[in-house]
Amino acid sequence: MSKFLDILVIFVLSVLAYSVLPFFAVFMGISLVWRKCVNISVQVMIARGETWTMLPASGTITTSPYGPHSWSLFVTMQVNQKTVREDFNHNVVQKLERNSASRRLYPELKSCLTERFGYYFWKQCPTFNIEDHINYLDCPEIQKFDDAPDLNKLTNYLLRGRRWTEGKPLWEVLLLQDKDGKSLIIFRMHHVIGDGWSVLKIWEKVFTTRDVRPGLQGAPVQTLREEGNLSKQMFSGIKTPHQLVKLFRSLSKNRGKIPKTAQIAPSAEGICAASREGLPMIEMKAIRAKFGVHFFPVLLAGLAGAVRQNFVAHKVNIPESIPVLSVIPRPCHPEKSRNHGTVCIILLPTGDPVQRLMMISESVKTYTKSSLPDFLYWIGMFAGCLPLPLVRVMNKKPTNVIPLVLTNVVGPPNRCWVAGSEIERIQMGQNILFESSSGFSFGVAFLSYESETTLGTIGLDVNFPSLTIPHAILDHCTAEWKGLLDTTFAITKNDDVTSQSITV
Repeated sequence: MSKFLDILVIFVLSVLAYSVLPFFAVFMGISLVWRKCVNISVQVMIARGETWTMLPASGTITTSPYGPHSWSLFVTMQVNQKTVREDFNHNVVQKLERNSASRRLYPELKSCLTERFGYYFWKQCPTFNIEDHINYLDCPEIQKFDDAPDLNKLTNYLLRGRRWTEGKPLWEVLLLQDKDGKSLIIFRMHHVIGDGWSVLKIWEKVFTTRDVRPGLQGAPVQTLREEGNLSKQMFSGIKTPHQLVKLFRSLSKNRGKIPKTAQIAPSAEGICAASREGLPMIEMKAIRAKFGVHFFPVLLAGLAGAVRQNFVAHKVNIPESIPVLSVIPRPCHPEKSRNHGTVCIILLPTGDPVQRLMMISESVKTYTKSSLPDFLYWIGMFAGCLPLPLVRVMNKKPTNVIPLVLTNVVGPPNRCWVAGSEIERIQMGQNILFESSSGFSFGVAFLSYESETTLGTIGLDVNFPSLTIPHAILDHCTAEWKGLLDTTFAITKNDDVTSQSITV
């Protein structure tokens, strides 16, 4: 009976969705026209010969870029050379300044955000000096980069403690040295400038190999989309409202929350981050080949195992599944610095490890073959066309946010050098936009660098009151992958999850 009612609810909601779709298209068209009119008005009335560029719709931000919840990110590059400070100015700063391609492709690096008529614009800074954005950090409390408490202190400072200045470009390079003489090159920027792919493309002008050739030639970008012919795409598009209703219906029925360890006052809310070396890429690829799945479901399987163990540790009933959101790339990323991705939203199962992996693989395959990734991308673009006051009201107090986020960053495929020093390790971090009341718990990031990998996690203090919990999350992810690698597995029939024989 309950299944019949569920089908009936989905049917009714789908009919409503198809009915609303024409009005949504009209409203989107009006928003696009209004946005264009605002842009023309600013160019005629305010710019007057100055360079004012309206922020792309994909870069719209819902939180203040100058507050503690600013959508900031950073990339750290660890090198083992004391002279990096002296070498950096000549080999990096001057190289970026001289590079005409960087000036053409990345005008945002010389511009500041300015709000006019409810929209953000990039306005070129007439007093820009690149050396003003190269700073040497003096942090005596940071003793060792490899020390977990010091790494957490540095992450909190970079994402929450260090604020952007109004009227200045939203990026900087920081140089830090620990007591062992190791140097850390930190590229920090606001996410409005671009995504992780854009960060690597910007640094492509700086990275070199041992023999001083460009170091990021042909860096791989994972893509999960399988483009079909036009008729299939049109048929898939027609089903989009129904697919969207089914997605949100399944999310409404699976509102699982990650157990909280501590209760803290909202004013004291902070973040806690941890990082460690992951399994070598050769072993991660071996899991993928062994089970005949894409790489992305393998990462999600590790997160699913960690989530299950988190419920076990808190002695809480384990739900059958829990929602997870992941950013996935869209084809043909522009050469310019842009946010050019969409999202994959599925339910993570919490059962048997191998069955988890296969179910995740099927869910990801079904999702990415649908029109949902493209439709949600255009939903985001539509939100970017709305005036900022309206966007802020809509996102003032988000609730029922998906609790888990997984990020996969495909780093340089070969060893890189910067300022004459070999980069030993690359890490990334991104601020959390939400508060504890939103329902968000923590995110996990996987970054590859040549044959090595780095696994990191960041969460709110209410979920990570101490460093032991995020480190346990990372340990459980790794243990899940090792368990899959050690499992004897055979597929007796293709594409049939029920016909698999498993021996542990």
